[in-house]
Amino acid sequence: LAQNTADFDLVINKEVFSQNPEKESILEQLAVFLSQEKDQLQILLDESSEEAVLQKNLDHNLLLPLVSKVEEWPGVTIKKTLVREYPQGEILAHILGYLSRSNQEGTAGLEKEYEETIKANPGLLLIQRDSQGNQIGVEMERSPSPGESLVLNIDLPLQKKIDEVLRKSMEEVGSPEANAIAIDPRNGQVLALVSRPSYDNNIFSFPLSAERLRALEGEEGFSFFNAAIAGTGYPTGSIIKPFLSLAALEEGIIKPETELPCPEKICLLNKYTQEETCYHDWKYHGPSDLRRALAESVNTYFYVIGGGTKGFSGLGPQKIENWLEKFGWGDYTGIDLPEEGKGILPVLDRNWSLGDTYHLSIGQGPFTVTPLQVATAYVAIANGGTLYQPQIVKAIVRETESGLETIQEIQPQVLASSLGDPKNLEIVREGMRQAVTSPAGSSHSLDNLPQPVASKTGTAQTGRANYYHNWIAVFGPYQEPSLVLVIMLKDVSESMVAWRPATTEILNWYFSQQDDKLE
Repeated sequence: LAQNTADFDLVINKEVFSQNPEKESILEQLAVFLSQEKDQLQILLDESSEEAVLQKNLDHNLLLPLVSKVEEWPGVTIKKTLVREYPQGEILAHILGYLSRSNQEGTAGLEKEYEETIKANPGLLLIQRDSQGNQIGVEMERSPSPGESLVLNIDLPLQKKIDEVLRKSMEEVGSPEANAIAIDPRNGQVLALVSRPSYDNNIFSFPLSAERLRALEGEEGFSFFNAAIAGTGYPTGSIIKPFLSLAALEEGIIKPETELPCPEKICLLNKYTQEETCYHDWKYHGPSDLRRALAESVNTYFYVIGGGTKGFSGLGPQKIENWLEKFGWGDYTGIDLPEEGKGILPVLDRNWSLGDTYHLSIGQGPFTVTPLQVATAYVAIANGGTLYQPQIVKAIVRETESGLETIQEIQPQVLASSLGDPKNLEIVREGMRQAVTSPAGSSHSLDNLPQPVASKTGTAQTGRANYYHNWIAVFGPYQEPSLVLVIMLKDVSESMVAWRPATTEILNWYFSQQDDKLE
């Protein structure tokens, strides 16, 4: 996924070069070699401190004749440096990050997070020269040694497939951004993490002017921002409902068989204006129990269990927030990547109203999450109540003469356990499964996959009229989940359901691949 290649720069040691009586002639010859004006080289030399880099990344055809000439030019050398090369480019850029050419330091992604582990330890040569700059002795003060290497949990074919499908989906629905995270719910290993738009991290392996960088940043489809882990401006819509369901069961607000009327709307009287404000469902459902409410995403059911209504006490905003915190919302997941965002939970002050609780109960209102937080929380739903820290790196290894030696295996990190009675968690999973199996279910289009899955969808308001964030969270195979997949497409027209073709294509491909491996 990342490798080192050799790069050669033409440099001048100013102190040695300045003492050379032939320096003007050498500069003229260098100008001819480099197809530059002598005056420009002199300016570059004058503006440099101890060492002037005349040209970076020498072309092979230029490198060969220069190798023999620099031996005749004291103070002029060809400096070999190692350059990171990223064969997968933008497909993995948000995960790997990049190594800065200027200072050889990790600047983003795993390159930054694990810099102390993977950076090489340079050797040190003591070189003696005479007054004419000729080398008269060399002594090895310290031998160089390579850094360790990282083995990732990323399933590269899955990463590529998700990236391919998201790009296609964004184009089809006109979405400016899409994110997806796939996690193994058995241990928290991150199998894929895609944030679009992305960038090609190879651009930093070679000289890059400030003007060129600004031009790139202004291009559509180019972004350094890893929104999958740091994008915090997203309400969840209805994918909050499984967590509200568990909270209501755990707090004794409802029982699995509790059936609520679920009208098309619930209206509240404003005691100050004496006018009604109504909170609508997306269609009339009629009496529903929890499983059906999850499967068909019945808004009025969740208004009632969240905020209550006449004769029925709901959870209330504080208990809702407490349960969201249990699943890691409003906090960092601890993923081994830098610059993670943590989202925002609502501020429950004196201005908070019952209507605000209704909005929160269906994933709207003044709070936000990252796609990674959603995926991490659904891992705990899928596996029966264990919240894992998401982990990109699987192991740290070292190259030896006999092969790779494992230095450290990264063990699963449990953030919380026993997040609910197993029976209650099973009820929630059954509701998510019914969302797929029921003809009226919100995810019924996933019922023909190679493996059975459970799902919850969400359509979140964006503040832009008739445009919504499209969410889906899905896990499978249903009985023994090995995959949690969360997808979010931003700013999708209300006439389109962006997650449906994308999720179907990804999961059809993934489960078919798994079946092939078993055979």
